[in-house]
Amino acid sequence: MGLVPEAALVAVSFFGALLGAAAFFSVVLVAMVSLRPADRQIRDPTPREIHEGMGALGSNN
Repeated sequence: MGLVPEAALVAVSFFGALLGAAAFFSVVLVAMVSLRPADRQIRDPTPREIHEGMGALGSNN
């Protein structure tokens, strides 16, 4: 084998590894964003809920 096919093989393998790493990290990033705890469910109780005894800890009735 000459010099050009080896250099082409190295370049293709390098860019393939780079593309694979980018795909892996994009999948990891999407999984981290979609699997994080939803902070929309954590909210302060309304004054009516506090008055009715349905605060953050629940009522003991």
